[in-house]
Amino acid sequence: MQSGPLTQATEQAPLESVSLEPVLRHLSHELRQPLSGIEAIAYYLDMVLNDADPEITQHCVRLRRMVQQANWVLNDAALTLALVSAPHTPFCLTTFFTALGARMAAHEEYTLDLHVADPLPSAWLPTPAPRFFEHMIAFLRDVGSALDPICVLAIPEDDAIRVTIHAETTTDTEELMRLVGDPAPAGGIHAFMLASTGRFDASASDSRLTLSMLLPAVPQQS
Repeated sequence: MQSGPLTQATEQAPLESVSLEPVLRHLSHELRQPLSGIEAIAYYLDMVLNDADPEITQHCVRLRRMVQQANWVLNDAALTLALVSAPHTPFCLTTFFTALGARMAAHEEYTLDLHVADPLPSAWLPTPAPRFFEHMIAFLRDVGSALDPICVLAIPEDDAIRVTIHAETTTDTEELMRLVGDPAPAGGIHAFMLASTGRFDASASDSRLTLSMLLPAVPQQS
């Protein structure tokens, strides 16, 4: 069977020439609308039937968590695309987490229990670094339904920086580990760590989930 001109052209076109960003943006938009509708229905049912049927209430809570998980996985996939050709720059973890903690407190969301070594060198990370760390906090806050506070520890370790984020969660830790494990459903966390030449580890003990990252420090000039 001979291939037609269109088939031949498609076969010869390099895969790299196909941009996935518009596809993901469109897919994300189309998925988030029904997800928001499902979450709104779950909130309504929970409010109306809260005292009438505890089993329905439990199903509503689980449905809302599934929606939050789906939204987070979409953001995780988007993070992977944001890393394409992203340059590396010095990133001040102290400044970032201090500002993030103040912003969260101002919106009465969560307390960020921050412990940062002084002095702490800047990390050498891809430019989507703020997005990455907010993504990690969102995982504990939105997907893990973490209890307040969320703890952040940043300390020097050899020629690198160890960042540990942990909290007590109210969601099944096995399910949370599946989302951030390797291979992960979308892979944005692991793509960021690969791009930054860092190491990532997630662990769970009872209801506590710990996310640990070893990040490269800015190289010291000799």
